[in-house]
Amino acid sequence: MDSLTRITPIISSLETTLEQCTTALNGGGNVAQVIHCLTTIKQALAKLRPVIDSLVDAEEQQSLALFGINDAAIELILSLDEKQPNYRPRPHAENIELIHSILECLPDAPPPDNVVNMPVKKEVH
Repeated sequence: MDSLTRITPIISSLETTLEQCTTALNGGGNVAQVIHCLTTIKQALAKLRPVIDSLVDAEEQQSLALFGINDAAIELILSLDEKQPNYRPRPHAENIELIHSILECLPDAPPPDNVVNMPVKKEVH
């Protein structure tokens, strides 16, 4: 279940409960009803916390992955593009390792055991 699917009903519940709490307070305030509303809000917030924590973790992992991809891509450019001012050719095996490190950073896309067997999309320019 994705995070949005988990968060949306909790937020909706919080909005409804806050409206009930406001209504109870504006109507002279049934203390038991207000306490019930506040308890419900507390429970909803407790359910929301792990969802938010998982979103923060996912964002941190994504940031690390993007950093790794960017770093490896720069290294590949410097290794393969002779026009780069900091051109430093690397052995073929090191370039392959960099490509593997990029693939490892992609979610749900482990690098293949044998790159030679990968399908290649050929485009005519």
